[in-house]
Amino acid sequence: MSILASPAYGGTKIMATVHSGFAPAPVALGTTLAQQAFAPVCTSRPPTRRRDALLNTHAGQDLNRRALSDVAAALGAHRLAPLVALRLRKGLSQKQLCERTGLLQPHLSRLENGKVPQQDVLTLKSLADALEVTLDDVAGLFR
Repeated sequence: MSILASPAYGGTKIMATVHSGFAPAPVALGTTLAQQAFAPVCTSRPPTRRRDALLNTHAGQDLNRRALSDVAAALGAHRLAPLVALRLRKGLSQKQLCERTGLLQPHLSRLENGKVPQQDVLTLKSLADALEVTLDDVAGLFR
């Protein structure tokens, strides 16, 4: 959202440009941005029948594996999100890795984003087992 103080109103009123995905709620004349509420236009994913049908075919599954592999290669080449890159190279979603490790999805997300400063050995061991790599390989991702 870009915000601009309007000199036409003595700088006291705010004009806002709302970017895709949000639309302003109806506003009374003279309402400031602080009083303005923005509501999402679309709150759910679009229907995925075609995507689901494609993923139920061998060609769709192969396409999905190659796409995940390409994303993992790009992340690895730029040394970004090494745990995400390893997970994607193994062809796993966060949900699948959570099921294999017993970790909660929010915790796995924080691990992948580097927001957990100290990882305990049990977490590292469960990740190593689920990803079929050594404990040293997983520990190296967090250095």
